[in-house]
Amino acid sequence: MEQTRQYPSRPARTEDFIRRLAGSECNSEERKALEALAESMIKIFRDDPRLSYIPEAAELSSAVTGEDYQSLVLAFANAIINGTSDGGILDRKLLVSYAYVLQHAKGILSAATVELGSVLVSLQKRLEGAIKQAGNGTQYQLQLVCTLSAVLDAMVDLKIYGLDRVDLHEPLQEQLKGLIDHQELRLSQAAAYACEALVGLPNNESPYHAFLRHASTVAEGAAKVAGAVPTTNPARLIDAIPDFMNVPDLIKSVIDVAADVGITAKGTKPLPKQKDWYIALRYTDMLIQAGAFQKLEEFIQKVPCHQGEKFLCGVYSQFEQAWEAGDSSTKARIIEILQRTINQRQTKDPVIQGWRNLVADTLDRPDWKENLPRTRHLRPWKNKKVECNLKALPVRRTKPGNLPADLLEAAWSVCEQAQRFYADIRIREYYTQQQRLEIERLSGQLLPMSQCYINLCVVEHSSRGNTEQPSEESEEKSRHRSSPFSLFSRLKVDDSNKNKEISLPALFDPRKMRDGAMVSPRRVLIRGSAGVGKTTLCKKIVYDYLHHQLWAGLFDRLLWVPLRRLKEKMEYRLEKLLCDIFFTRHGEDSCSVQISSKIIGDRTHSRTLFILDGLDEVSRNWNPGTDMADFLVDLLNQPNVIITSRPYGRSLPGVERFDLELETVGFYSEQVDAYLKKTFQKPEDEKQAREIQCFIQDHWLIQGLVRIPIQLDALCYSWDIDFRSGGVPKTMTALYEAIELKLWKKDICRLGKRDDGNPLTEGSVRAFRAAKIESIAQSEISILESLAFTGLHNDVIEFTSNHRDYIYKHFEPKEINILSGTTLANLSLLRTSDASLEDDMRSYHFLHLTLQEFFAARYFVRQWTGRQKLCCLVFGSGEPEYLTPETLLLQEKYNVRFDIVWRFVAGLLQKHQELLQRFFQLLKDEPCDLLGPVHQRLLMHCFSEVSSSGHMSGLGQLPAEMETQLSRWLLFECNFCQKTQLGREMECPEHLLNNLLREESREVKKNILEALSVRSSVSSDILHLVASWLRNVASKDLTRYVSKTLISHLKSLSKGILEALASLLEDRDLDAKSRAVDALIGQYALPEEILKALVSLLKHGDRIACFGAANVLRGQSALPDEILKALVSLLKDGDRDAGYRAASVLEGRPALSEEILRALASLLNDGDMDAKSKAAGVLGGQPALPEEILRALISLLKDGDRYVRSRAADALGGQSALPEEMLKALVSLLKDRDSRMMIGAAHALGHQYALPEETLKALVSLLKDKDWEVRTEAAHALGGKSALPKEILKALASLLEDGDSDTRCYAIYALERQSVLPEEILKALALQLGSGDSNVRYFAAFTLCKQSALPEENPKALVSLLKDREMGVKYVICGALSRLTLSEETLEALVPLFKDGDSDVRSYAVRALYRQSTLSEEILKALVPLLKDEESVRTSAADALGGQSALPEEILKALVPLLKDEDLSVRINAAGALGGQYALPEEILEILVSSLQHESKDVYLKAEEVLRNHKWSFPIYLRRDPRCLKFLYRIWLRRSFSEQVSCYVRGESLYVDLPEGAEEIPFESDDQKAKFMLAIQEAQAALGVPSLGASNAG
Repeated sequence: MEQTRQYPSRPARTEDFIRRLAGSECNSEERKALEALAESMIKIFRDDPRLSYIPEAAELSSAVTGEDYQSLVLAFANAIINGTSDGGILDRKLLVSYAYVLQHAKGILSAATVELGSVLVSLQKRLEGAIKQAGNGTQYQLQLVCTLSAVLDAMVDLKIYGLDRVDLHEPLQEQLKGLIDHQELRLSQAAAYACEALVGLPNNESPYHAFLRHASTVAEGAAKVAGAVPTTNPARLIDAIPDFMNVPDLIKSVIDVAADVGITAKGTKPLPKQKDWYIALRYTDMLIQAGAFQKLEEFIQKVPCHQGEKFLCGVYSQFEQAWEAGDSSTKARIIEILQRTINQRQTKDPVIQGWRNLVADTLDRPDWKENLPRTRHLRPWKNKKVECNLKALPVRRTKPGNLPADLLEAAWSVCEQAQRFYADIRIREYYTQQQRLEIERLSGQLLPMSQCYINLCVVEHSSRGNTEQPSEESEEKSRHRSSPFSLFSRLKVDDSNKNKEISLPALFDPRKMRDGAMVSPRRVLIRGSAGVGKTTLCKKIVYDYLHHQLWAGLFDRLLWVPLRRLKEKMEYRLEKLLCDIFFTRHGEDSCSVQISSKIIGDRTHSRTLFILDGLDEVSRNWNPGTDMADFLVDLLNQPNVIITSRPYGRSLPGVERFDLELETVGFYSEQVDAYLKKTFQKPEDEKQAREIQCFIQDHWLIQGLVRIPIQLDALCYSWDIDFRSGGVPKTMTALYEAIELKLWKKDICRLGKRDDGNPLTEGSVRAFRAAKIESIAQSEISILESLAFTGLHNDVIEFTSNHRDYIYKHFEPKEINILSGTTLANLSLLRTSDASLEDDMRSYHFLHLTLQEFFAARYFVRQWTGRQKLCCLVFGSGEPEYLTPETLLLQEKYNVRFDIVWRFVAGLLQKHQELLQRFFQLLKDEPCDLLGPVHQRLLMHCFSEVSSSGHMSGLGQLPAEMETQLSRWLLFECNFCQKTQLGREMECPEHLLNNLLREESREVKKNILEALSVRSSVSSDILHLVASWLRNVASKDLTRYVSKTLISHLKSLSKGILEALASLLEDRDLDAKSRAVDALIGQYALPEEILKALVSLLKHGDRIACFGAANVLRGQSALPDEILKALVSLLKDGDRDAGYRAASVLEGRPALSEEILRALASLLNDGDMDAKSKAAGVLGGQPALPEEILRALISLLKDGDRYVRSRAADALGGQSALPEEMLKALVSLLKDRDSRMMIGAAHALGHQYALPEETLKALVSLLKDKDWEVRTEAAHALGGKSALPKEILKALASLLEDGDSDTRCYAIYALERQSVLPEEILKALALQLGSGDSNVRYFAAFTLCKQSALPEENPKALVSLLKDREMGVKYVICGALSRLTLSEETLEALVPLFKDGDSDVRSYAVRALYRQSTLSEEILKALVPLLKDEESVRTSAADALGGQSALPEEILKALVPLLKDEDLSVRINAAGALGGQYALPEEILEILVSSLQHESKDVYLKAEEVLRNHKWSFPIYLRRDPRCLKFLYRIWLRRSFSEQVSCYVRGESLYVDLPEGAEEIPFESDDQKAKFMLAIQEAQAALGVPSLGASNAG
């Protein structure tokens, strides 16, 4: 069933468009789009007033206002005026519609603006021509006269003066008088009415406005009437008239108006009076249009002129018009009124009788007709002969029925604002349909994103363009991280990167880049391993954008594009892709779809954010030069983009640099607790939640696994008595087996399985064991195993229908080929990327990559235990290869893709002891890693899955041999790397670390302590050993490591150890105290004893210890109330420094208790200035303050101390939505005489998300205030708004011409956050670059630099400022130019600056080249000398060259020596420049290879990095000189401790497996093999590498 639309579709019918535009139901954004569409319609009609457009243009008059209405009237006027001299006949439709448009005048028309006088002249000339050409009595004459009447009425209402009496007024009057006596009734009446309207033109008040004035004197409370009806809309007029205004009042008004019409203005000649019948007809017309038929009937009967011929003929004409235009109810009322009033009157007047007959014909009432009298009157003017030949002209248009849509469609095709708005609506609707943003829990319940995850975090990914500069500092940081090979690191669930967490809202905030420039990232790459939630992250981003205004100030739309769509056959155009994804299912016509998709895909529109999901899925099939490849690069180079990809995704040539690279991580431990609380909210579930928490806390392995959201969901779903009946799982394998069993029990019921012919139910399967389940779901299990293993073999995690068909064809059992097409959709362990597609169009993936690895291991074990070969399919090839399990194990045992598979295999083989022993023997045997660390990790990981001592004892001496060998490697790593990655992994037996702590040197102890501090758990034995060293170690340096280790495992510490730690904080030894504080930094849940000691330090510690204590307290995830109270008390303590430190801690707390808030509020009235300011600062960080506290803060805006006022204003500004009363109070303070109040109010208003335009105008006016602080705060307030209205922008732009430079500065600052400024403002800003005031130049440059697109002349002007004497100006200009794509002319202007005498100028000029992907040879040559310049210039030059993919050889030669430069950043940049080259000459390669032999570690590592990035073919060099392997060995060995690097001999080849790719080097002879092995042995001996066991190379 199709989902009901939540959003409006674009108006495809003109009636719908008019209804929305005139109504009030649409929101402000849609109204802007509709108004823009109306404006486009008017412009098109103005330029091309074709007849088919007229009905729509006329109906627009009922909905548009202001300038749009005036433009519409002018468009109609010009259509009438054009061709006047030619005497062409105007179309009746145009004349009728123009009259209709004038009826909607809102009292806003200017006669000159809408050319009413010119229209009158045109109509008069056309009437004159029509009379001359055809005599009197033509239908065209009637049309012209009726239109004249409408124009004249409008001119009367608008008080038009100054018509030329000789050339226009008198000739027109004579023409009309000549038609009044015409025998044609309709023409005569129309002429009389028009003539009478002409009489009133010089009058200074229309009957309508006079009516309002008189009505206000006769109706009680009618003072509101004039204000309620500022227009001439009759419908609104009647609504405004009180019900108690009776018809006698109306009639009195008519008499009074008639009496007033002749009154003249002072100093003018008396004017002729309009007849009362004309005034009365104006009133009857209003009443008819308003549908006030009851009052109309009474009015007609009692108005003094009710028996007059002119009045009665006019009323008949009005009724005739109303009949033609009215609906059935209107027609019925007209018949009733005529029947009861006018038609009851007897008359012998032939004109009245003639009109009665005309109306009878029109209304189809022949019974009303009567014969005209033949008698002659004594008065000759009564003997008028009448005719009724002309057709009635419907000056009043009929109500719109089926209006054409030609004009609407023409406007839609050019109105980008409307196209963009409704395209955005379609996109939003797309996201909210078909559960695209929901997550299905394993229970089957659908959870919206707002409830499913507490948080999704990202951390910085180390890369060349990242904020983190590779340095000795980053090397030091890496010492405090867990092993990159630990299971938790592999699953991205460790806490090691938590200090670098970047929240989603702050993703695009300005940050310092490695070159020192502040940049607002716009191009972001997010990496994440398969199945860790990259697509879920995309859903989270879209959800928060839609529902929580994430990045609303930066982007108007988010386009989430799964890149896997590019693998489908399609036309590679952006608009086509967007059309297929977002628009094809909404039923819009193809033209609208193409227009919308083209508009939102327009790169020049800088407020579109692309989310490109799954780069790795398309990059592996990269085929340069194809349409798909070119299109993908263009898509990836969007200016605003988030791209997700798996790690080690292939880098694609032509893709621009990213501003920021990140990687996804799972839950943090505190988020796991929050998730459990949210999942088990019912009181009866509390026990279950506590049981799960205890289970997690007791098992280090489970602590990591449940930080994967889907794993936590699986544990929660599986947790019941049955889950624990087989014993609590202690290994990863056991946990997955338990979860699998629980999910199969659900699925076999959902699949409709039977047992002995009976359908299975949830109750009947509860007692089933694994064997029973496996027999029932054998086919489905086979499907999962075959998918998992084949996917792993091909590195595929997303299975298309083609993949599935290929697998089904070759795998047993054959029953999988006859399974229902819905089978996969009903398996809980699989998910589909798009559930809306048909099954043969869907792709499926496992819930998490580890589940795919688990089922791949199941297949491996099933085949091995069944003595069957493995079916090894390669997608796209012919027949599969069949291998024995042992053969595959030997081939892939060091393959990183199989690392967790081998863990599962070890766990699954516990039921087969003989095969388990054989498995470990094969791991130990040849081929064996000649480097060592990969082999040690493999054995550690697999042994960890053997869950019991019984199983372990069956393995003989293998476990003991492994531990002995591992102990040697731990010691070697500590000495070789000055740290141990092996010891950080939980799979490393703890007693080996304990032995090293007791027996080895102080340096080794430090390394082991570091490893222990990042392990998820440590035994009490080790903790007590370490605690005993707190005061008894000789080295103070070691104390820091001891403290850090203990603090990292606080939950496991005994009371005695905690007291010992707390006592260190009170130690008299300042060094000991500082080291203790250092050890606490980064701990998020300290016990209360330590927290109390830290609070005490804030007052009594030395400066360094105090600073550290405040940092530790700020980092706590929660602080007890007792600690918070102690901090509040410090705010009013006499110790000013202690108070400030306490305030800094409190300001970071997210939600303080009511008691703490009251305590803080009491300080606002304290006489102490410090206490007040600190309390206000703390309160400012609270999300929703009570009203009484807000009032107290407002009162502080009057405080005599500037700092107190500022803090109070900050606190008020921190409230995202102040109550209206508070906002009004702040706005009123902007006009206060006291500048302090103005400053505080402006400061507070500046923090509000949105402000009314009037408030913004008030802030603009403050920019000229005499007080510089007032100006500053006003500028800050305006500058904080990302989308200022046009009027405010104009007002700010006008201040750029102010003579006061400070005023210009503040105006420019206020413009700074506008992402897209109009071109005229950009030009005005460019002029300020030449200002004599450096501040003006700086702010102008800074504001221009933040624009996403600049006119060509602006970058040229910016270049000249690189020589500015102010450093700040140069800094800003450099940052701007480095983000722009510069023209050749602009680039040439930079070159002379390379030789400037100021090194800063040279450096900044070079930095401006960073974004340029292709530089001319002249520029490259100019950069070469800079490689020998000062440090900052050298670094900039090397980095600029690094962005070029093909450098000339002479430049490459100049870069090579920099690899040995003493400055690390120079070496890094030189390596980056060389490594980024598409091809390096042989001579350069030889130099780099020779550098591998250099003694300096930094030099040979940098040389190898360049060679590696270049993908050099090291096998060629090894064959040429096997000794080269000796130097590569030390590099690979060092890398192998932190990367998956292995080297082994299999058969007659040497295999080197690196993260960047694997190489096979066949031995050409036994002699060559011997030389290779000798080089390795020499390297091992030189480095002291431990024995590799049975497979030692020796």
